[in-house]
Amino acid sequence: MRPKSTALALPLAAALTLAAAPALAQQQPTPPGEDPARVEEARARYREGLQLFQRRQYAEATVAFERSFRLRPHPFTLYSAAEARMRAG
Repeated sequence: MRPKSTALALPLAAALTLAAAPALAQQQPTPPGEDPARVEEARARYREGLQLFQRRQYAEATVAFERSFRLRPHPFTLYSAAEARMRAG
């Protein structure tokens, strides 16, 4: 692969990963013992982060993803926060 195509492939892979995450999260039921309101708040903050990320508001997306992660740690959320933070500089 040429360097230019690699530079295009990485953002595309990140965007596809971020786009797939909410669908996966929404399919999963609330785990036993977890507060449903807390889980829903975490999901809402994650969706907020996705919207901000798609509008290229990376600093704000980072905050939303990190709030979601504090409410309910999840690997997709951690990856999304890291990707947004990296793009925010």
